[in-house]
Amino acid sequence: MGPFLADHVPSRLDWLCGVALVASAISFARLPTDLDPVAPPQRAIRGCKPRVEVPVVDTRKLVAVGPMLEAGSYRDVMRETVRAELVKSSPWRIELTDTPNGGFYVDGTVDEMTVSHVGNVTRVRCELKLWVRSSTTPISLLSGSASVDTTKGQRDIALSRQACVATVAEELVERLMVGDPWD
Repeated sequence: MGPFLADHVPSRLDWLCGVALVASAISFARLPTDLDPVAPPQRAIRGCKPRVEVPVVDTRKLVAVGPMLEAGSYRDVMRETVRAELVKSSPWRIELTDTPNGGFYVDGTVDEMTVSHVGNVTRVRCELKLWVRSSTTPISLLSGSASVDTTKGQRDIALSRQACVATVAEELVERLMVGDPWD
């Protein structure tokens, strides 16, 4: 057999490539023609119980972030800032929701937003309130304010309003976490 292969196969590399191509062709030919995305049912092995998938349940305490409806046009900025700060600084499960559904519930308002011009500077001032409650009992009420100086451009004023809301919301969540109302 050795001399026969030596005469008909020029080198071992060509022979290995040929074997690989034949194996690939056979594997390709044996593929099913109807590629059903549903996995075939698992066959039970005799004497063994089938594996049951157990859903993972998050047992951490729930902190729901409310809709911030009273925040007006800044509700999305305030809601996302509060959610991001809570995710960053708390070990609890954070969810956005419109209604309290157990656990703790955080909501807030933008009480005041003023824009005043002093010379070449425009001062944006905002005041926010943030509260936490469990099911029905209020636990904590925090308020804070900030001022941002900017130019008189409309785009700069709009960005400064958003920055003011985000800054105060971050500060309120930080103060909330220091008081630890969750325990």
